[in-house]
Amino acid sequence: MPDYDNPNVVDNDSSPTKRNIWVNGFSIYKSQWLINWILSFVIIAVICALLCLGLINYGGYTILSIVVIFVPILILPVVFSCFANNYMMYKNGSNLTMRSFFSLFGGYYTRRYRQTFHFWKSLLWGLLAYFIAYMVFYFIAILVCQSIDASLYSEMNSIINEYVYEGLPTEYLSLNDWLIETGTYNMYLIYSVIGTVPVILAFNMTFLYNISKHSVSVYYRVDHPQNNPATISEIFKITLRMNGAKYRGDLWSFIGPELGIFLVGFCVVFIPLVCINPSIDTYQLYMVYGLLAGYGLLFFFMPFFMPLTMAMNEKWSDGYQNATLQYNQQMYQRLNAQAMYTEAQRRAMEEEMRKNGQDPYNTVNNDDQNNQNNNNDNQNNGNGGYYGGDDSNPWA
Repeated sequence: MPDYDNPNVVDNDSSPTKRNIWVNGFSIYKSQWLINWILSFVIIAVICALLCLGLINYGGYTILSIVVIFVPILILPVVFSCFANNYMMYKNGSNLTMRSFFSLFGGYYTRRYRQTFHFWKSLLWGLLAYFIAYMVFYFIAILVCQSIDASLYSEMNSIINEYVYEGLPTEYLSLNDWLIETGTYNMYLIYSVIGTVPVILAFNMTFLYNISKHSVSVYYRVDHPQNNPATISEIFKITLRMNGAKYRGDLWSFIGPELGIFLVGFCVVFIPLVCINPSIDTYQLYMVYGLLAGYGLLFFFMPFFMPLTMAMNEKWSDGYQNATLQYNQQMYQRLNAQAMYTEAQRRAMEEEMRKNGQDPYNTVNNDDQNNQNNNNDNQNNGNGGYYGGDDSNPWA
């Protein structure tokens, strides 16, 4: 039912075709299921290849270095091209060609599209989750070790501190020999696994969530290539602010299963390996195997994930339109207050806003204004008001 108490909130459940993202997503999937699997294979193959690169040169590559170096210059352009090509094939009935793939791959590096996934912001959220998890789980690791044997933990801790600050005693060939000799090896293994594995998972899952969340904007950006990237980001922020609980719920309806599948894949590989062969020398390598399994298992979900993001875009097209209209009015009032435009620009903007049923001076009755906005939404079919655009393919 519409929200009559808040006329600014668009009712995105009024149409039977917009009630369930999974129903619409599965319908989209069935229309081009083979292409979904092919493009999904391309995405997962690139991700797993980079993780295998870390295995080949184990110790020389870290997860963070792979993320910082390869994700923005290789993985995200591939993801963008796959998502955009899939959308254009669904929308226009075009064919997937090498030319169209690499055209959109190269297009990601342009100013218009390179902020699609908000990589640096997603990375910062991942690092924040990393440091929070680090503090929490190392504290838990200390409590667990002390509950097992407080005196043994104290001895282990003194050994590690001496090793860090004074180096390895001459009678031992390695830290492992020292720990084994003193009987603290298993204690250190428990401490390391509890304090390290959840931290790496926290980073990967937070980063994956943010990239997945922003992937929904691919289709709006392709449909409105003339829009400023900052304007598009603001439109999505306004949509989230106006429809917070509903919008987040729809996001979690398909991002939640994605994160769950990744976690299952990691645990199914990591836990048996660390139980069969518990070793300080290899548990970090087992983590890489677990990450490889987690991302690899996503291959079986990615063919459904892309249609689900398209269904999300279809369901919230009215919400994006409504947010665009609100953004237009905010910009007009801001520019009017600052007197940063010419009289001709002012008249042009006022005329455009009136065509969209908006009052530049915000004196029209809210109910009448929003009724007119909804009518214009249906007529415009998702075009972006003053800052909107057509539905043509910029890469055709």
